[in-house]
Amino acid sequence: MLNTHFERDADLFEEPIRVSRMTTVDNRFEINCSICNQLFYTDIDSIAQINRAVELGFDNPFVCDGCAENYEMLSHSR
Repeated sequence: MLNTHFERDADLFEEPIRVSRMTTVDNRFEINCSICNQLFYTDIDSIAQINRAVELGFDNPFVCDGCAENYEMLSHSR
């Protein structure tokens, strides 16, 4: 049986990336926003998810809340 692209790569985007601005017990891995390059900290599951996406040739999928809000505002301003 053939697997579709979505079935094969389902683990890449199944959960949102959990971040904090400061290192915590769980969030101890550094990640930068792919738009503004601000430093955030994330947990081991999220960093593994990001690394899998990068290994498959995708860009860094993490966009901070501030950049996501700005993008949404700009996309609806027309």
